[in-house]
Amino acid sequence: MQRKTRTLSAAAYALLELALTAAAFGAAAWIRRTVHLPGAVDDFREEPLVPLLVLAMAIWLPLVWHWGLSRTGRTETAFGALWNVLRIVGVGSVLLLAAVFATRSLD
Repeated sequence: MQRKTRTLSAAAYALLELALTAAAFGAAAWIRRTVHLPGAVDDFREEPLVPLLVLAMAIWLPLVWHWGLSRTGRTETAFGALWNVLRIVGVGSVLLLAAVFATRSLD
């Protein structure tokens, strides 16, 4: 019973972290759409955003599940939690960048 509770708790934290990732993605798209950024192209294409979000979630899900923050506060120090966040963001960003460049080269 205790193992099932821990699994549900980890799944809830993973879903929360993925929801925050999706919210950050949406906020970045909204900022790009509404704020004129100097040096950026004025034409903002929104067609590839949904497939890009799906790709980002597919990359982040195993990272969040493996290195997620479900144990923070009970068995890890604050620096351990920070290290996990940096690993998730760093590895996820590199994988997402590699996937985007790989799919763009197919066009």
